[in-house]
Amino acid sequence: MTSRWRTVWVTGESDDQIVRLGIAHRDVVVSADHGGAIEARRAGDGSLIAPPTYTGVTGIVALATWREGAEVRAATGAGSLHQSHRWLRRWDLVAGREIPPAVDMNQPQVKHIDPATVHGEQVLVVINRGVLEIRRTDDGSVIDQVEKHRETSRVVIGSTDRGPIAVTSSHARHPQLFWLEDLTEAVRLPHADGEFMAAAEGDRFVCGSYAEPWNKWQTAWAGDLSGRRRGPAVTGEVITAVAVAAWPLVYLARQDRTVSLVDLESGAEVVPALRLPTAARTLAVTDGRDVIVGFGLTVARFRPPSRKDEIR
Repeated sequence: MTSRWRTVWVTGESDDQIVRLGIAHRDVVVSADHGGAIEARRAGDGSLIAPPTYTGVTGIVALATWREGAEVRAATGAGSLHQSHRWLRRWDLVAGREIPPAVDMNQPQVKHIDPATVHGEQVLVVINRGVLEIRRTDDGSVIDQVEKHRETSRVVIGSTDRGPIAVTSSHARHPQLFWLEDLTEAVRLPHADGEFMAAAEGDRFVCGSYAEPWNKWQTAWAGDLSGRRRGPAVTGEVITAVAVAAWPLVYLARQDRTVSLVDLESGAEVVPALRLPTAARTLAVTDGRDVIVGFGLTVARFRPPSRKDEIR
């Protein structure tokens, strides 16, 4: 592959497609593949922190990662309409073992698990049917919960001067805002009906429209807590993954195998697009604002060749 981007390759040891990526406290990249193997690697050079953890959970659809001292941990959700998996499960990736107990969520798919810090404590934000729950990382128990729309297609975690927030999106209902340190009730995100939030940094969002089919999302724009747009619509091939570099700079991966770094408030592409052998399924961003890309069987780290100071 030819590219003007500098690369540090991290090649998985599995024969399964990479499906999810996470960053555990800035310096560790965690990847999960379709067969259920989870790897924790140093973000700097891609070296393994420990041998892969073989979970036996196929078709992972949710991955949350965090650090506890020297330990690297992850929570996973899986399942589909065709193959039920009811449990929220947690893993010690250094020891290569599951952390008991597995939590039975009593639903065929556990799709939304996100890490957050609430009142200074590392927690998991979990969607359980018509409830948003804050759960402990050590045993999966519920700390707090609040009712929400029953359907959820996406969840993003952000922050404001008032503390951490979660925004949930639903095909059938308006987006809902939750103040995670005060789960009294949901707040309707104004001027955002028919839209969804795909990524967040602080109180800024990468947005899309449900007018485009879920598997044909092509147009993204910047939004904020007022629900109003903060820049022009950016349209191209089908978007397969997004990740915020440093607002308003956002990485957009598309079905045409490109990854672009775009200023979402101006609509301008910052550097020439990276072209991959196959389309990226998942993205994450390091503390240095390099992008980690999961495509095919491979995880790789890329740094744009110019204007680096703008994304630090």
